[in-house]
Amino acid sequence: MKLYNFVKKLKHLQWMRFSIMKKTLTAILLSLTLLVFGCGESSVSPSDVVERHGVTYRINSTTPFSGDIVRKVLGDTMSRVSYENGKKNGKAVEFHVNDQLKAEGSYRDGVKDGPWVYYHDNGQLFEKRTYKNGKEEGVWVAYNSNGTVWTATEPHATDLMMAHYGHGLPSPARVGTYKNGKLPGDFQKGLTAHQSGDYATARREWGLIAETGGVSAQFNLGMMYARGQGIPEDYKTAVKWFTLAAEQGDTDAQYNLGLMYARGQGIPKDYKTAVKWFTLAAEQGDARAQYNLGVMYEHGDGVSQNYKTAVKWYRLAAEQGNANAQNNLGVMYEHGDGVSQNYKTAVKWYRLAAEQGNANAQNNLGTMYKTGQGIPKDYKTAVKWFVLSAEKGNMRGQYNLGFMYHKGLGVPQDTKIAKELYVLSNQQGYKPAQKLLREISPNVTITTTTENELQEKN
Repeated sequence: MKLYNFVKKLKHLQWMRFSIMKKTLTAILLSLTLLVFGCGESSVSPSDVVERHGVTYRINSTTPFSGDIVRKVLGDTMSRVSYENGKKNGKAVEFHVNDQLKAEGSYRDGVKDGPWVYYHDNGQLFEKRTYKNGKEEGVWVAYNSNGTVWTATEPHATDLMMAHYGHGLPSPARVGTYKNGKLPGDFQKGLTAHQSGDYATARREWGLIAETGGVSAQFNLGMMYARGQGIPEDYKTAVKWFTLAAEQGDTDAQYNLGLMYARGQGIPKDYKTAVKWFTLAAEQGDARAQYNLGVMYEHGDGVSQNYKTAVKWYRLAAEQGNANAQNNLGVMYEHGDGVSQNYKTAVKWYRLAAEQGNANAQNNLGTMYKTGQGIPKDYKTAVKWFVLSAEKGNMRGQYNLGFMYHKGLGVPQDTKIAKELYVLSNQQGYKPAQKLLREISPNVTITTTTENELQEKN
């Protein structure tokens, strides 16, 4: 009991010490604020003044007020604004309820004028705005509470070029340049026009905003040029707009720019630069960029080959539900590349991807059932997954399903169906199908076409 009481008293003393330190720091902050502001005629509360016809007076006074008006709640200062001749003039600050600075800027003749900076209640930067005669002028940028550019308002016009299904509509940074309180173009008008197929209007409205630094508009223009919407397809110009948006931190632009460099679209192919942009997007949590980085590290494209780093990026993307990454992570576990070989874990990731409809994973999961690796051998279930993969045109799925019919595993033996599947697989350039096709039909004429499935691993 004595020990309990001692600990209780100690915790109470620690709390009192923390409370005193907090109040002391707040007092110091307010003292510094007073030094910045100066006290003028006096410092009063809002209840001590009254506004008449846009001019502030002390109550029962006919002389316009000059000094500072300090608003407090339960003894805590919430704001302090300087007045001169009855109007807001000079410095102004606002505080959150936790005593953190909320906003700071200045007034001139009663309206905001010059730069204003706003903060989250954790002290991180929230917004930067610039005013001229009370109207927004110049660049407006907003930030998340973790310091990254905020992405919460204007929606991008369309889903991403070359994006994987399930990504959804991204949100851009709230960045634009204002003049006389307005953007030079109408973003929503451009969005409505784009959705109705009026690409000329969309390009005009977004172009005005993009030229002044609007990230959303820059990204959307890049999309339009990349897709040839209302204009001839122009990858070079798409790269220009993606670059401008990417340099301002737009994740989707960084991802798409990485693809342009990786594919040599509108710019010479450059894997190192592709890695740069994928990395910037991946570090902001973009699963597609994380997946592509995994591919780059696995194959040593633009970076030194590193299976462990590939696994790292695959895992980050896979945990976000990216089916391609889930399949590739399964492959890494199956082969023991960058991780300890583990068939059960491989099956886990194959299944997650296969259930999302990933044809490679469906084939790989079927193979695990066929061989009994990481799961009890089950030919019928293997056939089920091979069928799903083959129906999507996967050459390995076609080959494996053909093999099951060829050997009568999980299905009645049928060399005719097997031959048809081997032919389909062989036409896509899968050489093992060619060998078995000759075994079934020695006189068959072999023709193949090469198909390179970009950034897919099997």
